[in-house]
Formats: sequence, C-alpha cells, structure tokens
Amino acid sequence: MLGDRTLPIDLIPTTGAAIRVCYGDELRSRIFLKDGREINELGTDLLKRYAILDDQRCMRGDVESVEVCCNHPFLKTGVEFLDLPGTNDREAQDKLVRDRLLTADLIVQVLDARKLMTLGERENLRDWLQDRGIQTVIFVVNFLNLLEPDEQKDIHYRLRFVAESFRSQLPPGVSNLYRVDALPALRARLKGDNAAAQTTGLAAFESALQTIVNSNHEKLDISLPRVQVIVEKVKQVAEKKKRCDRV
Repeated sequence: MLGDRTLPIDLIPTTGAAIRVCYGDELRSRIFLKDGREINELGTDLLKRYAILDDQRCMRGDVESVEVCCNHPFLKTGVEFLDLPGTNDREAQDKLVRDRLLTADLIVQVLDARKLMTLGERENLRDWLQDRGIQTVIFVVNFLNLLEPDEQKDIHYRLRFVAESFRSQLPPGVSNLYRVDALPALRARLKGDNAAAQTTGLAAFESALQTIVNSNHEKLDISLPRVQVIVEKVKQVAEKKKRCDRV
C-alpha cells in the first residue's frame, strides 16, 4: 500500500514490535527506548535492529515503541497504520496484539490462502474480536494467486462463509472481504506500472479504506460496543470475587 519496501517482511512472521506508520516529509524511523532515549534515522534500517524478532523469536525488551514516517497521500489525511506482530508464536507478542486491537478504529486481518483460517486464527477471531465487541474488521486474503484455479474457487467459497458469519460494522456498500496479491502489487508500484497494480486487487481494497475514512461514523460508535463488553466482564469478575469473599 505504501508503494515501497518500508516495513520488515520475511517468509515467516518477523515483526517484533507494534510499528506505527504516520505521515512525514521523508522516510524516517524513530525508536523510543524504555530508558527514555530516542534513536532517529533516515530510512528504515533501524527496524532491522530494533523491530524484528531475534533468533529465539522474541521481541526486544528495551523497546518502548517504534514509529515510521512516510510521505504518502493517504497518511497525509491523518490516517495512521499500526503494523502488529504475528500471533500464536509467543505470549508477549499475543498480549501486545490483544492490547493494541482495542485502540484501533479498523482491524485488517490478513489471511494466508494457502492455510486459510487455521485453528489459532479461528480462536483469535472469536476470543480477540467478537467476544471483545470489536466489529470494525476487514478480511484480506493474500497468496491466492499462488493456487490453482480450482483451489481458488474453493478458498473463495470458504472466505465468503467466514466474512458473512462475522458481523462487521462498516459503512454501507463496503465489503468486509478483499483479495490482494501483495507482492505483485508492490512490484507493480515500484515499477510505476499502474495497469499491473490494478489487477492485484489493491485498488479495490484502498478504495474501501478511503470510503471508511470519509464516512460519518463517529469514533464513539466504534468504541462503545468494546467498552460495554469490557464493563460486563469486569462486573462478572467483581461478582465472582464477591461470592468467593462471602464463602
């Protein structure tokens, strides 16, 4: 989407921090450490040292937050992206993702068509999203272009089932399911080949995001269901503790 090789990518999940992507006149990385220091450099080489998982697939313990500034028109409107680590790897990463999900206005859940909706993903869908009142969710399936045509039809059917079974709170006319061939899209953007980029599904996904940003939905409408769920859970815990104290 950013049209450049900006964030860490690998064949296996590699992101080891919550990376905030916001607007800036030039591509720049900022690392905020827990001891109060800030490291600020042009480009994104800093991310390789501070924002990826180590050899034991653990996050760095000295990093408080990570920020990338990027000159992109969508970010200039005030939109910010938050790139989160993969899940089902380490508890620390899972906790980070769970906490940050509650702060996001829109969740984009990227699915791998080659191993669609693993058990862990289905559990996360229920426990981390639905059960916490998070309904502003869009599903994006990647790697569908690597499958045979017959396999693509089967995967698309299963995707439709997943999307239709999830009650997403989105503006009228906006789907909660998109196919994006990410690597071909990036290559087309780097070459400036707009025609090739159009065939990757990226344009339709970007258009949906723009519609959501331009919609009249108030943030309270997004946050209220989450707050209600949390309040109810707190009440349940309080009632349980009260009963235990009486016993």
